[in-house]
Amino acid sequence: MYACVLALFLKFLELNAKNVKIRLFNGSFLILTLLILVTSTYSSNAQNSYSKNYTVKTVVIDAGHGGHDHGASGKRHKEKDVALDIALKVGKKIEREMPDVKVLYTRKTDKFIPLRERAQFANQNNADLFISIHCNGGSTTAHGTETFVLGLHRNEDNLKVAMRENNSILLEDDYNQHYGNFQPNSPEAYIIFNMHQSSHLNQSLDLANMVEQEFTGSAQRRSRGVKQAGFLVLRETAMPSILVETGFLTNGNEENYMASNNGKEKLAVSIFNAFKGYKKKLDDEAARIQAEKIRKQKEAAEAEARRIEEARRKTEAAWAWPALRHHHRKGEYYFVQLLVSNSYEKGPETFKSLDNVKMDYIKLADSWKYMIGPYDSFEAAKAAQLKAREEGFRDAFILKYKDGKRSK
Repeated sequence: MYACVLALFLKFLELNAKNVKIRLFNGSFLILTLLILVTSTYSSNAQNSYSKNYTVKTVVIDAGHGGHDHGASGKRHKEKDVALDIALKVGKKIEREMPDVKVLYTRKTDKFIPLRERAQFANQNNADLFISIHCNGGSTTAHGTETFVLGLHRNEDNLKVAMRENNSILLEDDYNQHYGNFQPNSPEAYIIFNMHQSSHLNQSLDLANMVEQEFTGSAQRRSRGVKQAGFLVLRETAMPSILVETGFLTNGNEENYMASNNGKEKLAVSIFNAFKGYKKKLDDEAARIQAEKIRKQKEAAEAEARRIEEARRKTEAAWAWPALRHHHRKGEYYFVQLLVSNSYEKGPETFKSLDNVKMDYIKLADSWKYMIGPYDSFEAAKAAQLKAREEGFRDAFILKYKDGKRSK
């Protein structure tokens, strides 16, 4: 906004310079003052702008499965319940420590939500990030965490995980109508994911890597790594998205860990820490881009101000009487005012019988006053006043100045 104001002001000066030579009533001073104002305003407000300009303003936390869709099962616990508890803990941590981030949940109770509706919910709310939380299933010896992003599966294990999670659509009414005859148990069906690479893949991978690093660090869990596979819930989202598998419920030790309050807390802390680090990385980059933008705007404004000032100087140098302008000085001195006019083009012909004619601008009246001087003493100014009246300037009177300002 400030750049626009400055640009309009400079354009105004430029037009005046072309059409009426230019009004030089402290023109340089005003340009510099406005430039300093704009620059200082940018500097003082920049940090505030950065702090409010979050790149992650809305995050959707998705607890996998729910209702009649139990997901994976251990000996005593179901995926839908464990995933919901961890998801709610993650969301509460974000709400408590980052109140400027809006946290939305696909479900907060034991409720069945179709996969397509989870993605639609995130899209409709213009979410900046989608985190889907699950528990894995497999052999009794399989263990460890893994975080997925959308892509073509690289091995059979990744495909099996995607198939298991995508099987939820078979519990939906008329699922063929909503998923284009996609068959979650057909390996051939997953070829489509090779043609549907996410435009947010790099950001999704960044977050996924941070999650797995936190699992091994904060939670002391074994990480099976970051992987790509064809998850329908990720395919439909329009923002960076990950699917987190917090461990294997089919492994007795991992089931006990994930079902315990301590285990859920550490897993939630890990996901939250990864989210915080991911957000900070994006915020830092957004701040860098904004600072670079402001720097370029400032440089452009300064260049424009220099161009306009140079044009003003050239215009002034071309005047028939360049010395006409009133220049301030230090100390006490006097002028004799001859007349006030709405024209600044009066020159030698008007004041041919007088020496040391100067001009000053009256801002409130949008007029110019013409004077002779300066004089160091009142007596010298009085003599000049008498001479001016003899030359026809009958209303001439004395003005006293101190350090460039009018005084009584």
